[in-house]
Amino acid sequence: MRVAELSNPTLMIDLIGRASAELTRLQSQSATGKAFQSPSEDPFGATRSLQLTRALEQLEQFEVNAGRAEDRLILQEVTLGDLGDQFRRVRELAIQANNAILSDADRRAIGAEVEQIRQEVIALANAVDGEGRYLFSGTRSNIEPFADSANGVSYLGDQVERQLQIGPGRTVSDGADGDAVFMRVADGNGSFVTSAQSTNTGTGVIDAGSVIDLSVEVDSTYAINFTSPTEYEVREGGARIASGDYDPDAGGDIIFEGLRVGLSGAPLAGDSFIVAPSRNQDVFSTLDQLVEVLNTSQPTPADRAALNNALNSALVNLDQAQENFSVQRARSGARLNAVESQRTLNDESAILLQASRSAVEDVDLVETISSLEIQINTLEAAQQSYVAVQRLSLFNFL
Repeated sequence: MRVAELSNPTLMIDLIGRASAELTRLQSQSATGKAFQSPSEDPFGATRSLQLTRALEQLEQFEVNAGRAEDRLILQEVTLGDLGDQFRRVRELAIQANNAILSDADRRAIGAEVEQIRQEVIALANAVDGEGRYLFSGTRSNIEPFADSANGVSYLGDQVERQLQIGPGRTVSDGADGDAVFMRVADGNGSFVTSAQSTNTGTGVIDAGSVIDLSVEVDSTYAINFTSPTEYEVREGGARIASGDYDPDAGGDIIFEGLRVGLSGAPLAGDSFIVAPSRNQDVFSTLDQLVEVLNTSQPTPADRAALNNALNSALVNLDQAQENFSVQRARSGARLNAVESQRTLNDESAILLQASRSAVEDVDLVETISSLEIQINTLEAAQQSYVAVQRLSLFNFL
């Protein structure tokens, strides 16, 4: 700067003012560690900082959602495991009841335990999470999903699973559809269901059967009618589609239309067994039917055969319920894994976003303090120069 400029008071005051402003900025940066205090100081940096802050806030909300989903899925998985245990116990009781040496009183006692388990199953079906929301109501998580009455158990939830966003473009269901878990379980072997006519007078017992031709889809009802203790015919509607001989002493398989069913015991002429397409049955009805069978007296050989047939059907339906609980539990476990994986990704993203925001907002304190010291010296020199120049006058030398 030329001496003429130094002697100009206006220029000197402006220089000192700018130096003071820079000193104030550096003092603020060193005190707060932030590169700017208002958007006007760095419009681009402020905009970028705001974008990064919003992204971090969104990740925080994802973390809240993921935490809630994780809590519910863990509880749901445990509850489904408990349900599987309950039905495993019922299956043991059904096998125990299918013993010829037990009396009617013994079976009624077993039925009482099954009835108690039924109440526990309803309680598990109406389980709630830590926030008091029902696990198996679908999106109607504030409504108790299962209501018990004399007509059976009704489902009051919906068939929609609530979705929570746990990451950018990623959602997860935090609750199960109670209708799918409890109300829509295939009976029989999943393809068809076997049963004995209630009017049978012999001691024939039919098993659950199986599909031996996997290309076959069972959509018709078949009747296996015994025309004598050793002969049968299979009818679909009014048409006979198969026939054969039966050995009451050895039993055997009856095969038709790609299906196989096993028979044992001694059917009599006029006895009939039904093979029908599998349908959905709720797990509560499965328990109710078992209790009803266990509370029914079995005074005759035909009655005991009816008990055997009913217990065989109950065992198959219990297996289907257990299998469904296992499938639903596996789904919960898969969703839980997805939540845990996404939470890890969210944590990594948060670290990167925080680093990026820090690069925009934060200053290098060492460099800032060094600049601050230089600016203090610069300002002091400018002030001293201004004072010295203002004293220059010819009168001082006269």
